[in-house]
Amino acid sequence: MKADSKPTRREEMTHSSGKGEQQQPWIKLEQLLENSPDIGATNRQNARKYRTISPARQSLQAEVSEIWDYRELVQNLAWRDLTTRYRQTALGISWALIQPLLLMIVACACFGRMMHNSASDVPYPVFVYAGLLPWQYFSSAVTRASNSVLSVGGLMKKVYFPRVIAPIASVIPPLVDLFVAFILVLGLMVLYHVPFQAHMLFAPLFVVLASELALGLGLWAAALHVKYRDICHIVPFFLQLAMFASPVFYSTNAIPERLRSFYFLNPLFGIIDGFRWSITGTGIPDSRSIMVSIVVATILLVTGGAYFKFTEDQFADYV
Repeated sequence: MKADSKPTRREEMTHSSGKGEQQQPWIKLEQLLENSPDIGATNRQNARKYRTISPARQSLQAEVSEIWDYRELVQNLAWRDLTTRYRQTALGISWALIQPLLLMIVACACFGRMMHNSASDVPYPVFVYAGLLPWQYFSSAVTRASNSVLSVGGLMKKVYFPRVIAPIASVIPPLVDLFVAFILVLGLMVLYHVPFQAHMLFAPLFVVLASELALGLGLWAAALHVKYRDICHIVPFFLQLAMFASPVFYSTNAIPERLRSFYFLNPLFGIIDGFRWSITGTGIPDSRSIMVSIVVATILLVTGGAYFKFTEDQFADYV
């Protein structure tokens, strides 16, 4: 006959629990597992009670509408940038007129004799100054846009606003400088007897095109500058090269015919030539250069906006 086996530990705990002793925790857990055949289903039911909130993808129309709702912030940021630049200066906003004037004087002293014949029968001071206006606007707008996100880093960590507002607001103050400097070109035209013509009405179109190009490059530079601080060194160097590669001090006629197609790849060519033509009435810009300017500016604006939107969630980690 087989001897009685020794009771197991579990049987002893079960027997002791029946005698009124306190039930052990693992016994309660085993009973819970036996009474709950599908805990996964229970968890799924509980999960339905909660909702995960994540940023939704907005359409282009919704993005533009949101920027329009924050238009007062755009005005305030632009006004702050403009007043900060000329605060505690003796000459104030007159610097917007003095800077291109001094550049024109230096250009006339250095390149006047060399480039006079290629200036399309326009007095060289008027020719240079008409080219400096769109160039200076573009240069200033790109520089300010590249630093725009970092300049509002403290505000970005405190309140919500569309991040793209920062580079948009940064291209507005250089427009004020452009309008102030435009007064001098009117005086130069009177001084050198350059007639006012109806095609001056086309000048704002080339300013809009320059704004589109500057904003497109500015969006790329601003998004990259947050993570890569090398941008603050690359942008000024790029602008220096672009000034000499653009028809600021020389006319398109001074470029050999075999090289013009290569130069027309520069989107600033069509903008500067077109603005100068609208002021002086001579030197009709090549249609190829204008088309390149429109296409490149549009591509940079679209791709720059897309990249800026893709990376804006990471800005708070770096500013």
